[in-house]
Amino acid sequence: MPEPDRGVPVEDRPELWAAMLATEVRLADRRIVPVGPPTTEVPASPDALVVVTAWNPGGRARPAPVNAGADRRLVAELDRRRLAHEPAVGAALDGSWAEP
Repeated sequence: MPEPDRGVPVEDRPELWAAMLATEVRLADRRIVPVGPPTTEVPASPDALVVVTAWNPGGRARPAPVNAGADRRLVAELDRRRLAHEPAVGAALDGSWAEP
């Protein structure tokens, strides 16, 4: 798997952190989960939700076909590692954007 383009680290972009905190995660079963503070710690709770996305890395917009291809590769890698996953959509609380 090629090394992803990481761009500017998110922690160096306070506006991106603020946008992430004003986000909710919409799961396929219609549950809506608010996003908490960013962390690099592994959640201890078995009920914790960890969001991993291949869309618009580093907050840099990419064309939908590029994002969709990256998403397919991420899903294939999760499957290869036999990690549980489900589709979700991250959306701004004000409804101004949403992405898988």
